[in-house]
Amino acid sequence: MKFFSNFFRALILALALHLITATAGAQTFGLSAVASAGPISDVTAIDVSNSLTYTIDVTNNSLADENITVSNTFTGALPISFIQFSSTGAGVVTNTTNTVIFPLGIVPVNTIEEMTVTLEPLALGALTDSIVVNSFVITNTTNVVVSTNVVVLILTTNQADLGVTMSGFPAIAYTNDWVTYNVSVTNAGPAAATDVILTNSFPTNGVELLSVSPTNQNFQTINSNLIFNFGKLPVGSATNLQITVMPTNAGVFAFSASVGTTNQLDMNTGNNSFTTDLTVTNFLAGTAGLTASMTSGQVFNRQTGREQMVVTLSNGGANPIASARVMVTGLTNWLFNAVGTNNGNPYVVYGAPLANGTSVNLTLQFYPNRSGFPFSNSQLQPVEIEQPDLTLPATGNTSAAINILLVTNTASGYLVEFQSISNRTYTIAYNDNLASTNWLAAQPPFRTTANYVLWIDYGPPATLSNAPSSRMYRVYMYPQTP
Repeated sequence: MKFFSNFFRALILALALHLITATAGAQTFGLSAVASAGPISDVTAIDVSNSLTYTIDVTNNSLADENITVSNTFTGALPISFIQFSSTGAGVVTNTTNTVIFPLGIVPVNTIEEMTVTLEPLALGALTDSIVVNSFVITNTTNVVVSTNVVVLILTTNQADLGVTMSGFPAIAYTNDWVTYNVSVTNAGPAAATDVILTNSFPTNGVELLSVSPTNQNFQTINSNLIFNFGKLPVGSATNLQITVMPTNAGVFAFSASVGTTNQLDMNTGNNSFTTDLTVTNFLAGTAGLTASMTSGQVFNRQTGREQMVVTLSNGGANPIASARVMVTGLTNWLFNAVGTNNGNPYVVYGAPLANGTSVNLTLQFYPNRSGFPFSNSQLQPVEIEQPDLTLPATGNTSAAINILLVTNTASGYLVEFQSISNRTYTIAYNDNLASTNWLAAQPPFRTTANYVLWIDYGPPATLSNAPSSRMYRVYMYPQTP
């Protein structure tokens, strides 16, 4: 039965051929394995869908007649089928799943015994073929074992090198946070990959799948596995997905991704899978002492083009809090400066400690509405969280700093102007001390749709405080993402 169509005739099977002579006392034996398709010095090439025939020759170079048995054993992940085997010896040839045994009987001095093996590979992969000669010497009952390794390997000019990575997981998430992570599948070649299958796995107990982007990417859900068929993936290209999930319980959740193809060999399998953990926790105990309330009405800011209002976050508890987020419920307008979503509600983060009995003003920015929109204090839900890491992303996660064209003071705060690339993500870094290396990232990063950006530092929650006259800025562009 053939397991591959002629479409894969570019895949070849190479039989490395070896010649070995062994000596033990007075016994010497010559052993060779020769493929029928060419001389011993050549690499044997056949279609995967066809069979391979080769011969094994054993020569008795000893000083006496020998009782010889030859075993031909294949080891490895590649399944095979022995189609035919024979020998010139007197014994009955037997075989198992991966071994053929040739009992040659008494082989006279200087006599060559020949064995023939015909096999067919049933799948792509690699094998090691071990040929062992066992001789029972009539004169002194000494056993001599002679072996050679013949590597049988599927090679192909149609070979692909698929890889998969996952990124975007936060260091810590909170119960009911919407977590969006990236899965990227690449093909390093040297040939295009076909029938590329990606499997993304995550726990179904405690984690809900919310969305997959692009939305036109078809996939199957089997238990906790999302299975994507990307079809063909050209050399040097990548396919990117954004997957959004919601962990509903606290705990540590394992996420994994693996990629492969059913009809090509990938000799570099070390990059075919990726695993990571997501740590989820509950909000901290200081939540009970926090309050948030509006301290200004809705105002349209002509510089930013957004509707904004000021919210005061106060710590009325007995202890300082590590950091806080304010979740906003019941919105009819998009909260522009939200850094995340929890259970469908956007939120902003004040990323510094807040002492007991103190407060801080946060500016919320919304897409504008000419007549304003209904809003009440009951829509503000402050909670205590661990202090987030606002340091700049590690080298390699951002490009070199972008040239800043202008920094000027305005009524709304410092304005930073820089040239941008449309549909790319940027972050602003700031520092209040020229001698310090402690640059912090303004929140949130943002994607631009223009070739110039005018960004205004309006203070918290974008930055930890209103800008002093000594504040400095840098602009970084993130690598290309979906």
